[in-house]
Amino acid sequence: MEILEETIQKTIKCEKNFYCLSCKPEELCKVIINLNPQLSIVQCGEDVPCLFFESYGKTKICKCPIRNELYNRYKV
Repeated sequence: MEILEETIQKTIKCEKNFYCLSCKPEELCKVIINLNPQLSIVQCGEDVPCLFFESYGKTKICKCPIRNELYNRYKV
């Protein structure tokens, strides 16, 4: 899957070494609701927190430009 260079540049501080680009689609946090192109509610494992992840009780928000582009372009 290809990601726009512009999106990669927005994610340059990724602490997970761009794991979303190298893992299998089933290993990604599952998008439950895509609120807009830059914001999704996700279901993730316990060891996920990163710069782009926020947890509000049981609601987990993903603001990762790469993860959201993967969902918006490829529905994974």
